[in-house]
Amino acid sequence: MAHSIGFYAARTYLGIQNITHTTRQEADRLDQLKTKQIEPLELSAQPSEQEPAPEEEEHQSRTSKAEAMIDDLAQRLSSFTAMAKLNFQRTTARAREDTEDLWAEAQSIRHHRNQPTPQ
Repeated sequence: MAHSIGFYAARTYLGIQNITHTTRQEADRLDQLKTKQIEPLELSAQPSEQEPAPEEEEHQSRTSKAEAMIDDLAQRLSSFTAMAKLNFQRTTARAREDTEDLWAEAQSIRHHRNQPTPQ
């Protein structure tokens, strides 16, 4: 049982580590894509009075990027939590089953010891 709990804890830790690593990689990838998309636009675009200021555009893109990252992280954590719940239920069921087996075996041994031996 201790092995199962240790395995569950290690697996949970690795899952969280994987989620954070993947999210960081995705954020870096999105950042690179946005940088590549903005550079050609900056070279060809002429400033006009109706376009928002570059600082405002940058703030909006950062905000939308952050919102997308948070949404992605929330979805991943939700699925990870569901998986962790299922794994915890399985581990608990195994522990309960092992305990019931031990109890039944102890009862059987006690029953056989208390029976009078035939003479």
